[in-house]
Amino acid sequence: MVFDMAAVKFLVVDDAAFIRDLIKKALRDNFPGATVHDANSAKRAMSMCKSLRYDIILSDWEMPEMTGEEFLCWIREQEGFATTPFIMISSRSEKDFIVKAIQAGVSDYIGKPFTPEELVAKINKQLKKIGNKTQSIDRNPQNPFEKIATQASASTDSPPPVSDSVSALTGAASTPPTPTSKSKAKVSQAQISLAAGNILCVIQDISLQALNGLIKRDGVLPQIMENCVVSIVSSDRQEVARLNAYIFGLRAADNRPDTSAIKVTIRFVDDDPAKLDILSRYISQR
Repeated sequence: MVFDMAAVKFLVVDDAAFIRDLIKKALRDNFPGATVHDANSAKRAMSMCKSLRYDIILSDWEMPEMTGEEFLCWIREQEGFATTPFIMISSRSEKDFIVKAIQAGVSDYIGKPFTPEELVAKINKQLKKIGNKTQSIDRNPQNPFEKIATQASASTDSPPPVSDSVSALTGAASTPPTPTSKSKAKVSQAQISLAAGNILCVIQDISLQALNGLIKRDGVLPQIMENCVVSIVSSDRQEVARLNAYIFGLRAADNRPDTSAIKVTIRFVDDDPAKLDILSRYISQR
């Protein structure tokens, strides 16, 4: 597909280099000729916007020092940026969170993890709005937040309960025990969010750099190097941390060809000190 992109300039803002690289590759592959710049923080992006007028900004929402919301508020106050398309990129899907982002002036939203096709479809919508004539790959035009509202209404503030199939993997009961006031809430599960769906994982080992765990062989299976979001869940089903990551390794849990368990290794790509501090405190309690 050929796009007329000679004058279009993109700015990608995310503190995770792995996510920035994924987005930049998708932009360069699908919008040849476009200018693609990136920044590892909102403060760096502010400095870049003072010297160059960008046509579309894609920004993470949860970043250290300055959040995506704070960056957006600053952008909307700048001359020439009041109507610039600003696409929020986030692993958060709670209804209140998205409504707040819309009120702040977000043009559209894409949740982590996402596919290149989903990203390009979002960008095509914004290019149409700013008058760039392109051939859209989106065959079902709709309000950009129609899908969000549907997803958000069905979401909850905490990940879904751990299924019997994953619990059986470790021989644990299907309902995690509720910790007493004198005991620590030990975390043993994580939800791995992929573009194709969610996987529940039993954590075997975890560090600030990676997670090793077990997943069921049936259902959605990840691919090596696939980007994902890992939500670590406590024994009372409360989310402890949510981190950007990618699938580093997959192998059978035992030597049987009919094994129902797969060992998965996930590498974290977040550089956010707040997230790493939360993860560090969890690790110290294991």
